[in-house]
Amino acid sequence: MSGMRSLNGPSDSQSHFSGKHSRSSILEVDSWMPNKIQAISPLVDRLMRLIEGSQCFPGDEFDVELVLREALENAVVHGNQEDPEKKVHIRCRCGPGNSHRRDGSGKRIRLRKDSG
Repeated sequence: MSGMRSLNGPSDSQSHFSGKHSRSSILEVDSWMPNKIQAISPLVDRLMRLIEGSQCFPGDEFDVELVLREALENAVVHGNQEDPEKKVHIRCRCGPGNSHRRDGSGKRIRLRKDSG
């Protein structure tokens, strides 16, 4: 696929991770993560490298990282009840001023840069 960037590398999380840039949005990510707390940091680290490179939230990367970590932890602990048989599906779409993410339970989370 043209425009697809894959960051599949060896990691403890064993997550499938791909990111792509398109005309309609700056960055799109589709990833699966094992339903383990230990899988959160490696995935968020990869996501943040892409988000920082895309300049979706310039100057607000710390806040975005905090929200991603909290949302993924909630998906593992509360959404999937820490069931090791389940996985967390992450879809991020980052464009000018906003981003969307769905956690393992299907909840849509919108990250929107405050213009004020």
